[in-house]
Amino acid sequence: MNHYTVGTSREGADAYSPLLLFKCLMLQKWFRINSGPELENQINDRLAFKKSLQLPLDKPSPDHSTFSRFRNRLSKEAMDQLNSEILHQFEDQGLTINEGIPADARLIKSASRPLSNDELKKHRDKKTPLTASCEKTQPQPSSLNMK
Repeated sequence: MNHYTVGTSREGADAYSPLLLFKCLMLQKWFRINSGPELENQINDRLAFKKSLQLPLDKPSPDHSTFSRFRNRLSKEAMDQLNSEILHQFEDQGLTINEGIPADARLIKSASRPLSNDELKKHRDKKTPLTASCEKTQPQPSSLNMK
């Protein structure tokens, strides 16, 4: 990358690849992740993020300050050019990126088809009022063992 040089110092931890850091910022943009610390948490939490970044499961995400320093060293113009080029390449392959917000997916039991109005009425008629069922289940003061 012409816009970003990796340091050659032998001191300190190994530098992250600019490609890895750029991919992280693309995930942040595409999934509308608001901050560096949240991006770090999402990468550490989501298997799909780790896989797309080719980051081993036992390796943590780069620190949020690393994202900030990378973003500051890479101009907005360079980020826009790179993003545009990636989107054009996706488009050439028939792919699109729809930016969105990651959601927590949960499995819930539901009817395979909606109930008819008659079926709904039958279910409502079978149920007793909530207050009546509570009164039946509450213990009476005389039945409590107080020692």
